[in-house]
Amino acid sequence: MKKITTLFAVGVVALGASAQAARQVESSEYAVITIPVVAGDNLIGVSVFADDAKASDLFSGISTTDDVKKYVGGNTPYQTGKAGGTEGALGLDTGDAFWYHAAAAGALYELGVAPIESGTFSYTVAGIAPIAAKFSAPWSIENAAVGDSTFKATSGSKKSTANKIHFWNGTGYTTYWYKNTGDASTSEWKPSTPPQVKAGEGVMVELKTSGAFVITPAAAQ
Repeated sequence: MKKITTLFAVGVVALGASAQAARQVESSEYAVITIPVVAGDNLIGVSVFADDAKASDLFSGISTTDDVKKYVGGNTPYQTGKAGGTEGALGLDTGDAFWYHAAAAGALYELGVAPIESGTFSYTVAGIAPIAAKFSAPWSIENAAVGDSTFKATSGSKKSTANKIHFWNGTGYTTYWYKNTGDASTSEWKPSTPPQVKAGEGVMVELKTSGAFVITPAAAQ
């Protein structure tokens, strides 16, 4: 990982040169994460320290008047609010994933205190839940645990009973599910092994059986 050793603002300028891929520059204090966005809906993850923070304070490129929404489940699954302002702002915490509607393709820059560079974090998943890394590093569903077992081991043999991870592609979801036949020689990912989840990226995780979902960061890139 590259470390910030010069002025924080210099890092922001350097990252602003390209929006082709999400990447991060981090130190023991700060993370600067470039997040490409498409015109329309984007599922964004909060991977810097936040405690009921406003989106416009965490993300350069989001206006205080922009609408954002967060999945909370239940009969009214989405909470909607403004990105900033004194009233009606939607509060965000580290690990939250939220929806942002961009007027045009470009990039957001997530800036803040890096909460941690390694560690494990647990989420309670009742059916389906949005997940974002609570650290400025990528993570792999291959390393995820479900309760006392693994994502793969707790999956089912058909899509309707399998554990799934849904990536938002700008117009819909690309869904990966693990077919667990009980035999390692015939068990496999469908359609293929999912990519790593990047810092600043939100995904939807769907479990066959509700429980504690634990993620760990992947090896440093």
